[in-house]
Formats: sequence, structure tokens, C-alpha cells
Amino acid sequence: MREIALAREAASDVLARYAPSRKPAKAGARKATKPDDKRRRENKPRLPTCLAETGKAEKKRQQWAAGISGEASTTVGAYFEREHNMRAQA
Repeated sequence: MREIALAREAASDVLARYAPSRKPAKAGARKATKPDDKRRRENKPRLPTCLAETGKAEKKRQQWAAGISGEASTTVGAYFEREHNMRAQA
């Protein structure tokens, strides 16, 4: 084969016939078969996060919680005020 190629007598169709090829994998060869298989996404180790990213996420969570609690207190305050006004009118 190499001699033919070096002699430039082989065409591309001849080279394709003798080219090495890989056999396809068996069915299910790359599939996770057990619950604790490392090929499953939930069993793969998490990527480590840097310290700055962790701090930023914590700060964002605290801001979100403060906003939610402020909104909740406003909503509860409006409810109590409405109840008080309804009782005063009755």
C-alpha cells in the first residue's frame, strides 16, 4: 500500500478502500446504566467556583431577601390598613 502511494499509482478511491477505519461502538456502550454511574450529570463533580464569585452570589441573595422582606412588609401593612379602615366604617 505504501509503495503504491509513494509511486503515485493509487487514486483516491483505492486509498479510501485501504484506509483504516474505526468500528462503531456497541449499542449502549457510552450510556450510563447504573444510578451511581459517573457518566450521569448529577454524579459528576461540580466545578469549583472562585471566592469572588461566591461572595458576589451571597451579596445578591442578601439583596434579594431584603427586597422580598420589604415588599412583604408593605403588602402586610396595606392589608392591615385596609382591615382597620373597613372596621372603622362598620
